[in-house]
Amino acid sequence: SGGHELQYIRNIDNTAFEYAEYIQNVANSGNNTMDYANNPLSIQLSSVAKLISGGMYSPFYVVYQGGYDTHSDQVNRHGLLMSDLSLALYNFYTDLEKQGLAEKVVVMTTSEFGRRPYQNGGGGTDHGASAPLFVLGNSVNGGIIGNVPNLSSFDNNNNLLHEYDFRQIYSSILNQHFGLSSEIIDNALLGSFENLNI
Repeated sequence: SGGHELQYIRNIDNTAFEYAEYIQNVANSGNNTMDYANNPLSIQLSSVAKLISGGMYSPFYVVYQGGYDTHSDQVNRHGLLMSDLSLALYNFYTDLEKQGLAEKVVVMTTSEFGRRPYQNGGGGTDHGASAPLFVLGNSVNGGIIGNVPNLSSFDNNNNLLHEYDFRQIYSSILNQHFGLSSEIIDNALLGSFENLNI
């Protein structure tokens, strides 16, 4: 009883070990051309740069920087987070430029929640439904897309009104950077959204 199910789990386990070995070999053959800052995001991006330079075929890499749930002391905490983010991205792109790989890479920041547009009693802001994001890369059109948010117009839950749906941004990048057709994006992935000139 359960023999087929157990074999399936063993096959998944073996495949995971094989893939982990492949990832380790690729990382070992890649390199960094500079020292990265000593913060968690920089360390993750240095690993991504090694994987890219080692020839890893992966269209997406996900790294994480925590600490943005700033319900209190937001001014100080947010400044430190932005400093770490800035330094990590500088190290990453400088490394890719030195290795001739920067043209292939686009970085996009995301968050699972935004912030409210007004300060709470603890010197911070609470969860919200709208937030800015950054898109960086040599192929990215520089500048700001969108308008300054209206800080006096909110939805029924006192959230800022967003100008662009996040799926519109994803759709634009999938089409313009990865070359996916609008048909695939619209029908199989996100639904129909007008592309932004990213």
